[in-house]
Amino acid sequence: MAFQRISLKGFDSDFNVRRRVEIYGGTYICWSTLYRGKHLRRKVDELVSRTPLEFGREVALDRTWELRNELIAVHGLESALN
Repeated sequence: MAFQRISLKGFDSDFNVRRRVEIYGGTYICWSTLYRGKHLRRKVDELVSRTPLEFGREVALDRTWELRNELIAVHGLESALN
């Protein structure tokens, strides 16, 4: 099982989004998870999607960016990025 975790900062200091791609059962599972807190992190929301392996890892990583952007929009974090 291979996976990659990427922490993305740039929000209000209380928020952090982690993206993850993992191979499972012939698909890439793509996660984007929103956390609140610096030292004691609490999961606020998570979006998960599947991408077929034949589409390639780059497509799966792109999907995590899309999920990340959805989390930002749903939780109104756009202003925290500016």
